[in-house]
Amino acid sequence: MAVSKPPSSHERSPRRQPSGERSRPGIDSHSSPAAASNGSPASRLPSGRLAVAAAVFVVWAAGLISLAIVTSNPVTLNRAQIIAAAVVVEAVSDAEAPVPEGWQHWRVLRSWPANQTGDLLEIEGLDGLPLEAGQSYLIPLVPVLQKRSKNRNRWRVVLTPQPFAAPLVYPADSHTVAELEGILQDAGAE
Repeated sequence: MAVSKPPSSHERSPRRQPSGERSRPGIDSHSSPAAASNGSPASRLPSGRLAVAAAVFVVWAAGLISLAIVTSNPVTLNRAQIIAAAVVVEAVSDAEAPVPEGWQHWRVLRSWPANQTGDLLEIEGLDGLPLEAGQSYLIPLVPVLQKRSKNRNRWRVVLTPQPFAAPLVYPADSHTVAELEGILQDAGAE
């Protein structure tokens, strides 16, 4: 049996580095933290990547914000309501004309189908809606049939299939008019 000899003192402890730093395998003295802070290309690389990442983030965030501003709250017409309407009018409120309570006078600018109403309509059920004076609206309508009334210009807004929903009217602009004409064209082809 062989007896092993105890290691000598210089074999037991690693050689100490001068400033208390230990050497690590695969890392030389040029990549130490002290060397990295001296402005070498290795030290600029991570901060350069960080700057590029920050710039990409800022451009991405600005793009999202501008997209949200441009496309926020688009008006979408209710297809079922438009198809169920006897007529859809583009009209402006005429608040000066006297009407019974619960009714409003509206001056017709145009209608789909064309020439299906008079120039001035009495429309029921728009009292609780936040409508702007002077703004033209697309209003899907059905006639109010009253046996004793000779007034043929009384209408009500077509309700949506959702129970307890407020009547829907739409601000008239080039987008909503184009969408309305597209719905009516598709409905005519069905």
